Amino acid sequence: MQRRYDQHPSTKIEPPDLTELNTAREKRKREITMTQILKEIGTCVLFLNVLSMVSFIERDPQVE
Repeated sequence: MQRRYDQHPSTKIEPPDLTELNTAREKRKREITMTQILKEIGTCVLFLNVLSMVSFIERDPQVE
């Protein structure tokens, strides 16, 4: 009975190429940085929306 996790003799697993690995690492670092930047921009936009809503709601309608 063959187990599921046993490798087949025809399957060879080799370590990735170093240049390919470094390229993938750099790409992942850029993805993480971009995600952080987008979260920060989203937070700023949300803050500005709330700030403008509060400032317009608290405005005195009698003053022009």
